[in-house]
Amino acid sequence: MGKFTAIGYICERCGHRWVPEDQTKEPRVCLKCRSPFWNMKPKEIKK
Repeated sequence: MGKFTAIGYICERCGHRWVPEDQTKEPRVCLKCRSPFWNMKPKEIKK
């Protein structure tokens, strides 16, 4: 059985993990919760 390492993303809000089809640019939203703030912890968002 072979092993491989994939570059993926983790949503800081819902915890969803995914590997994008196009790895050249960062995703705009989380694929599960659709949050545009997927790469920020909730405390980092300023109101």
